[in-house]
Amino acid sequence: MLLPCITLPTLAVLSTRHLGSLVSPLNHEFYHAAAGVPCRCSAPVAVQEAYRVESPCSPASAALVAGEVAIASEPSDEDEANPPPYWVAVLPTSDGAPLVQVGKPTAVGRLQVISKRKAILDRLCSSIPKEKASAAEAIEHAIDALLLAWLRRIESTEASFEDLFASATPFTAPLLEKRGFAEVEKPDFTALGRGEPIATHQARLPAACVAFSYLISQADGLSPTTLASMQSILDALRQQPPPAQAAGRSANDDGSGAEADA
Repeated sequence: MLLPCITLPTLAVLSTRHLGSLVSPLNHEFYHAAAGVPCRCSAPVAVQEAYRVESPCSPASAALVAGEVAIASEPSDEDEANPPPYWVAVLPTSDGAPLVQVGKPTAVGRLQVISKRKAILDRLCSSIPKEKASAAEAIEHAIDALLLAWLRRIESTEASFEDLFASATPFTAPLLEKRGFAEVEKPDFTALGRGEPIATHQARLPAACVAFSYLISQADGLSPTTLASMQSILDALRQQPPPAQAAGRSANDDGSGAEADA
């Protein structure tokens, strides 16, 4: 399944591509924070947007905001079944901004694959005080970047969109729910004993489609690149199989008929 990638008129260097032909989520790529448009380059493209996203970013970069856990969680070996954590960093930008990262990211986030059919989005944090509206805005860019990474990953795996969970805080929970995540009724606190984050929310495909449709409808308050990012996510969501169909496919692929991880 190939997902169309939206190009930006202001970036002539980017050509129209399919998400399926992009580099793996485990490889290095950059794209506009508000656009979610990947491009193969060695550094973020300077744009006239409030933020740009490095996706994935290095553990060292994420550690500037998330702390040493970003480096400590990095495994020594990579494999497709257990890939390393996928970090993103949201960086400030302005007219004449340098092409290399300077200073601390404004927000970071992590996508961690737990099993073939379960991943958790967590470590959503910002270097901006929570009292400022820009803190939530920066984290929302990180969430969107991680959603795009997950949508690309499930194209070639047994997982479905609703196999994505999130470990939220009181500050980040509304930002996730704004994008269609639903609160888990009975969080599994035994996850801590397995060294996993506690899943507080789960992605819901119908709710995500409605949520992004609504966000896009509020175009008056969105920049063109933010609108393009949300549209690319919505387009990808609409190509996902219905939840019941996806659950049946996963059970058949697993060969055991077991229920998906909760």
